[in-house]
Amino acid sequence: MTIHDFYGTIIYDGHFFDLAENESTSKSMKEKLLGLVNLNLGKIDILQTDYIDDDLYQIELLRGTDTISTNTRQDFQKLKSIFLDHQFDMANFDDITLHHQKFIYNTKDWILSQYHYHFKIQTPQMNKEMQCKMERIF
Repeated sequence: MTIHDFYGTIIYDGHFFDLAENESTSKSMKEKLLGLVNLNLGKIDILQTDYIDDDLYQIELLRGTDTISTNTRQDFQKLKSIFLDHQFDMANFDDITLHHQKFIYNTKDWILSQYHYHFKIQTPQMNKEMQCKMERIF
């Protein structure tokens, strides 16, 4: 189980952070080598934060990639804009690997109230989907 503590850091509303922007050297090398054979695997790794209302604060994370066995390549810029517009629905995407997480905090005590995790691999060779939800009982 993952538990977050803000440790006095600034809590943002309506911000997003593209976690794929700062890439490691090995990741860059892999992409350059795969790019030489026209096999650029798309990816998204983005986090956004929002107040749901006065009582709840949400951190939402979306990670995804095309795999080598996919038949189509996703438009990850379009996926990013859908996610940031809060219109994201995992059911609308096929031939992709996605991880979607939501951490929801109670703003009165900043303790994790709910955690949602949805994972999907859908390729010609594999179909796998998992969802879990944990909720704090008061």
